[in-house]
Formats: sequence, C-alpha cells, structure tokens
Amino acid sequence: MRNLVPHQLLGRLGLLLLGLAVSGATFADPGYYLTTPYSVPGQAALDLRYWTVKAPGESATLWPELGVRYGFSSRWTSEVLVSFIGDSLGEQNLSSWNWENSYLLTQGQYPFDLAIHAQLIRSPGYGNTLEYGPVLQTDIGSTQVNLDLVDDCCPQHRSRCTAQEESTDASLPRSPESADEDA
Repeated sequence: MRNLVPHQLLGRLGLLLLGLAVSGATFADPGYYLTTPYSVPGQAALDLRYWTVKAPGESATLWPELGVRYGFSSRWTSEVLVSFIGDSLGEQNLSSWNWENSYLLTQGQYPFDLAIHAQLIRSPGYGNTLEYGPVLQTDIGSTQVNLDLVDDCCPQHRSRCTAQEESTDASLPRSPESADEDA
C-alpha cells in the first residue's frame, strides 16, 4: 500500500468532485453495474448477471444476462452479451444484444487508471444505442474508488427504456421527458 501526500489526496478528491458535478441527471436501467478498466490478456470469461426489480404492490421484473468476455491485450477487453426481461424465468423475452469494449489508456503511470468504455446495444423493436465514456479507478488510502461517466449518444434510448419498463408492468422512476409526453 502506498502512502499519499496531502496534495495527491486533494487532487484525487477534486477529480472525483468534478466528475460528480458534470454528471447531471442519471437515466439508468436497473441492471447497470460498475465497469472496471482492467483486462487479463488471453483470458476468456463467462459472465452471468441477474437483476430483479420489484416495486411495492407490483410483480417483480427479472432481468438475466449472459455474456462471453475476452481480454485481447493488457489494455483491451471485449464482451458480447444477451439480455432478457420478463415477469418470471419462464416468461422471458429478448431485451437486447450488447457488445462492450473497454480500452485502458493508462497503466500505473498516474495516480489513477483511465479507460474508454463503449457499448453498442441492439434492442429488437427499438433500434441501436451507443453508450460511451471514461472509466476511472484509483485508491484513496485503503479504499478503491471507481467512477464511470458513461452516457449514450441516442436520445431515443431514454424513451426505449421507459417503453420497456411500461411493457413489463414495472413501476420504475420515469424520465421527465416521458412524464411530459403523458400530460
């Protein structure tokens, strides 16, 4: 474990606060997770993710995902995954096909590691969305800090998520844009 001098600690905290200040409102599906910037070259992995959303007085929405990930180098990881959604495991429908790529720009030469993350999402009936942005990781004392500033370039993505939530009877927070459309 390395010791931080006060100006390094203040610099890292300043970076974190700047990221939080510019992040704005968040529109995320319940299955969003933290992305880390690291890759293991030559290693393949099978990822299984499972999300459940249940609003009070409503039926649960189940959201399983299955993916295959590969580290092409010490800097680049790619993953293809398929996502399903439904009220029970027996009533799942295809939600999306996803292709994720993360490329590590720094490898220890700075007090933080920085990667670029991009994810192409293909949702049947809703089209394509590209999510992208920086991913940072650092240590502050014995605490690991991750910051993902991922956004999408397609405004219709927010309406896609809202429509998907409505079609599965999940009572999830809705974006201000969709509330205006209902009025």
